[in-house]
Amino acid sequence: GWLLDKRAVRLDDLEPGDTSPADFEHLLLLKKACEHYTEEWQHELSGAMYTRTAAGLSANKIASDLCDDVAPPVRPKRKARASGGGGGGGGKAKKGSGKGSSKGGKKGSSPGGEGEGVPSMDELLQKYDTDGTITRLMELERESPEAMLEPAQLEEATAGAEHLRCGVCRAMCKQALVEARAAKALRDEESLSAITSSLCVGVPTGYDDPENQPKYPGNPPLWGERYRVRKRRGAGGEDRWRLEPLPKKAAPEEQSGAEYDSLVMKHAMITRACRAVESDVDGDDLAETIYSLAASLAASQPGKKLGAAALGDAFCARHCEAESGGEGAPARAKDRDEL
Repeated sequence: GWLLDKRAVRLDDLEPGDTSPADFEHLLLLKKACEHYTEEWQHELSGAMYTRTAAGLSANKIASDLCDDVAPPVRPKRKARASGGGGGGGGKAKKGSGKGSSKGGKKGSSPGGEGEGVPSMDELLQKYDTDGTITRLMELERESPEAMLEPAQLEEATAGAEHLRCGVCRAMCKQALVEARAAKALRDEESLSAITSSLCVGVPTGYDDPENQPKYPGNPPLWGERYRVRKRRGAGGEDRWRLEPLPKKAAPEEQSGAEYDSLVMKHAMITRACRAVESDVDGDDLAETIYSLAASLAASQPGKKLGAAALGDAFCARHCEAESGGEGAPARAKDRDEL
């Protein structure tokens, strides 16, 4: 079979008479293999580049992990060594040689390792990304991962964001109450505004703070980890996307090996629906609604806490009217559900 070896001299550095037709045949084969790889595994590649460079892994480590996952190497069979041989015990000496046992050896200098001399991602980009194309693609993947989806997937994500508005609105109400109670801010309108204004993002500072970077590409709200999105047949026979709470004790999809594209679609749907709810307000916004309902309840029924269901009924009615009684929403919380 074919094997990829590094050339001793760059093809561009050879004199015209020193090249052969085989050199260009090999170059064409490499180009086709590269095109096939990027077409077949483009999402895995872009996802790995974002998550693993953010984790500080070296280029060799990223390549080793990713390529073993999506395109395991076919290793040539080695010929069996003849038993015996001079030196008696050469096998044991060979076994220890991979750890850099020589005095001047460098730790981790084996191929794919994390040892010294491995170039950083910044150095590789500076050397090979001469026109900035790779950097721009990485930034796009980081800030708007849905832009890398296939057209059909992006169309589904756009439709899903519309379908999920009722469910996302109720989830926002639930999350806002959790944070408001934790901050003891139910009667503090300014604090409520600060809480509700960041409901649609994971990290309020976005990518501006190098010490506090978003957990996922696109900076989706982290409360979305408690939900999943599924396409279900509605009462009218139409397939619609639904926002569903995770089953009890189930791990978040983001931590259970879900497909990268499906997570990008989920995050895009939730974030877009959240922003639509946030901007499409007729009357009081969510902070004002929480404040007024909490004050009214305190005056009429002292000691009773404002529940997520009551808040959702009051604030989300306009977003749930088209859902035929809340279809497309997560199961409606009961009045005793204080979260």
